Amino acid sequence: MINIAICDDQAEHMKKLRDLIETACKTLPARFDCNICGEFGSAGEVAAFIAAEPINILFLDIELKGENGFELAARLNENYPDIIIIFVSSYENYVFRAFEYEPFRFIRKSTLEEELAPALYAACEKHLRSGKTFILDSVNGRIKLRQKDIYYFESERNYLIAHTAGNGAVRSRGTLSRLAEELKADDFCRIHNAFVINLANVKRIEGVACVVMKDDTGLPVGAKYRGAFKSAYMEFTNRRFAKC
Repeated sequence: MINIAICDDQAEHMKKLRDLIETACKTLPARFDCNICGEFGSAGEVAAFIAAEPINILFLDIELKGENGFELAARLNENYPDIIIIFVSSYENYVFRAFEYEPFRFIRKSTLEEELAPALYAACEKHLRSGKTFILDSVNGRIKLRQKDIYYFESERNYLIAHTAGNGAVRSRGTLSRLAEELKADDFCRIHNAFVINLANVKRIEGVACVVMKDDTGLPVGAKYRGAFKSAYMEFTNRRFAKC
């Protein structure tokens, strides 16, 4: 079950969101078992609910009374990083500030009919993909890693080193070329003879020759990989912020 919640302090907007989500859920593939688990008028109500029940996807208005959507998103990113946040706003100028809070999408209230269903479909895909694992035959035995926890892979002679959020550095045998091809469809990209990165865990790009990951590691982008990396990262970003 994919639990979807809505947070908006205006009743008419809440109803519109609910109706559109319910309609969209009926058209989704069977593997997306969706359910609206809560409708909230304030950030505090979301926080109280999520302490007891999980939320997988949250449609979050930015202009809220009291704690606003940006402030709530910051708290959720810190305490519940698996929640997929989709900002919903009447104010298009918020889109640039929204990047700071790493939402999955930003959609406009004026075009909800066109933008909501594709955003929901993509969010459901991301939710299912976030549970995907990658198995490494490490020097200490077989280890199952969540793909979302992998920052990057490093090649060191005949070994691969997976730098991860939960397991530290995991060493295994293998080749970077085969790994890059195997994980290409899951938003991993080769940026150097020695590195394959998880695009979802890029923190920022510095110039054309350096990418900083979410663990604050700076990695070089090799000259022959720059074009492919730029294209892959732009495509990845466009999917996250489609129709902003």
